[in-house]
Amino acid sequence: MPSQYIVKKGDTLWGIAKQHQVSLAELKQANPHLKPPDQIFPGNEMTIPMKPPNPIVPGDKITIPDKTLGNKEVGQICETCQEKSCLEIILLSENGYPYVGEKYTIKLGNTLIQEGSLDEKGRVSLKNIEAGNYIVEFPTFKPENFSLESELDQSSKGQITCGTTLSERELREFDKPILFTLPANNTYRIIVFETKIEILVGGPYMKHGKEQPYGHVALRVITTQSDITYDYGRYSRVWGIGNSEGDGILRIWTDFTRYIAGEKATGRTTVGYRFRVTAAEANQVNDHFMKIIKGQEPNQVRGEYMKQYKINDYHALNSNYTTINIDGATQAIPNLMQGSEPFSVGGKLSTTEKLAAKLKGWPNRIFMPADLENFLTSLVLRFICPIPHNPLGINKITS
Repeated sequence: MPSQYIVKKGDTLWGIAKQHQVSLAELKQANPHLKPPDQIFPGNEMTIPMKPPNPIVPGDKITIPDKTLGNKEVGQICETCQEKSCLEIILLSENGYPYVGEKYTIKLGNTLIQEGSLDEKGRVSLKNIEAGNYIVEFPTFKPENFSLESELDQSSKGQITCGTTLSERELREFDKPILFTLPANNTYRIIVFETKIEILVGGPYMKHGKEQPYGHVALRVITTQSDITYDYGRYSRVWGIGNSEGDGILRIWTDFTRYIAGEKATGRTTVGYRFRVTAAEANQVNDHFMKIIKGQEPNQVRGEYMKQYKINDYHALNSNYTTINIDGATQAIPNLMQGSEPFSVGGKLSTTEKLAAKLKGWPNRIFMPADLENFLTSLVLRFICPIPHNPLGINKITS
């Protein structure tokens, strides 16, 4: 089915066509109401045509676009099954863990061929099947949460080791539903963009020629159903020595690209620490923040992508962007901050500010973004290599 798009300020027909990966002619054909010179205005509704999926054959290189993480590169489809004609599908998380027991259905056209649950290797196999277009569905996941790739070459024996680099590959879009064209003998691995949380630590930046040294922390929760960023800070009135106190404002973003664009606009670099969690654990984080704003109306709204709430009084030592988001993250990972106490040194505070903090009562937990970043980096160095033995499923990304 075609989708609808609402024109925003600054949009052009060419830009909309490029964004949705259709030709300008196809976009115009789907919107016959446009009149020369093809002017569009903010608020106009446009129809985006949907392209049919391309068939996949051995030798093709493919990807499924992921709106959250960007296009994920995949390998060349190869022929590994020994039977005359077979299909093997393996469902894995990004970190290589199989989805044991996950429900699936496989259809040939409109005919149901097989349904059931994945085995202990996250695998389903069909043997002696005829060639054709097979639709494979996993009801728990949305199609945009998948990436499809072939088995790795035999020399790697299915293992990706630390330091492995992938060569640049020709990519071709593969539209939903997940559709395979099977001449014969193919094994596929489907990678799920799994449920995760990201602790986002923003660094210092310059404002009016003066460094703003303290940094920032936000918390992103990504599930198959939503992508929400919780952003707490002093976004209203401030008071106290050095504006160390103020209205505690929680911004809830449902468009991460807009949040991170605002951070980049200040000139700061944001480092994300990503943790693999279950869907239930991710929902506990979302429920935690929903309870905080329960019964409140937002005091500011930006389109469909951000709502803002006053939830408490901000305090630099006890209730700040670091502590609020750590409290959120530990709803999913209760032992996350275990061993963090030695890292609480007041990173980026001046000597005078550290003295004042000690006089007021130094917190018994990390409260500065720089200290949090140092602690989380220590986890990455401790656990990231090799990935299969990473108990927290943590990796590090930079925006």
